[in-house]
Amino acid sequence: MLYVLAPNFVEMLLFILIFFRYVARPISVRVILVLVIACLSLTATGIGPMVSVLMACVAFLAPDTLRRWLFRVSAGASAAVLEGVTLRKLLFAAVTIILGGGAYVIGDAIKRDIAPLEVITEMEAGGKGAFADYLIGRLSVHWYSLVVAVHEFVEVDVGGQFDHLMAPLGNAWFRFSTLTGMPSERPLNGSLGRLNYNLINRYPLSEREGSSPGLIASFLIAFPVWLAPFALTAYLAAYNGIQRRLRQRMAGRLSWVGEAVLLEFTSIFFASPVDFLLIFDPMVFTAIGWVALGYGSREAAPDVRCDAENVERLRARIL
Repeated sequence: MLYVLAPNFVEMLLFILIFFRYVARPISVRVILVLVIACLSLTATGIGPMVSVLMACVAFLAPDTLRRWLFRVSAGASAAVLEGVTLRKLLFAAVTIILGGGAYVIGDAIKRDIAPLEVITEMEAGGKGAFADYLIGRLSVHWYSLVVAVHEFVEVDVGGQFDHLMAPLGNAWFRFSTLTGMPSERPLNGSLGRLNYNLINRYPLSEREGSSPGLIASFLIAFPVWLAPFALTAYLAAYNGIQRRLRQRMAGRLSWVGEAVLLEFTSIFFASPVDFLLIFDPMVFTAIGWVALGYGSREAAPDVRCDAENVERLRARIL
């Protein structure tokens, strides 16, 4: 459990170092970033964790430039990265692309347990569209899950959503029973991810495999069609509250790049929300960590724009 949870909380530490306002010596921050890079690299299980390693490397190599990309630096600018092309920005973009390519190759190699050279060979064989095919394949799972959920539970209305909602709770009871030494039988379908895997695969091969349904499909699978929009709205309102508190602790107002990075860091809230009912699960503990990170501070500063008046003050801070 500790091995699974540790990388998630290290990613939160990386999030703090990149986004938050704080006072510390730059050398101390860089030492922490080295430890973050080492921890995330040693525990990486796929492409997602390697993206966090990429972010940590960029924060270590060019902290000032990274923050210019993440935050707006003038009152009228929609994105700092578009405000004048300089050699430094081009160099930063080139280094980021190279590191990003390395993160993709190494992450895919770790996930599939093959050599990085094999990944490169497959990409060369696949041509220019290899990476696009990967992105489409990753994103299409949620899209296909939504299409199937709409057909099954809206158009045909096969029912059974209450049983689906109870599935993670049944698994939570099994895990509690296991922890306390009580006899209990493992449920066949113990999570919404498992139910979705059976739903979208005509011939499911693995007894333990799961597939995250995504944000909207999760609520269509677990709630009656008339109740799903209200449950989804309530969940998004709760997430918005967490995100708003996180923004109040940030060093400025985010650019579109910063918004994308924020969504990547908090993507755990969109994969399979109903599976938070598993309770005894690393995903749940990680979500609790994000809630504590947002609401744990007594400070409630307004969401200020990082305008020209405080650019120098911002640069004088940690990064």
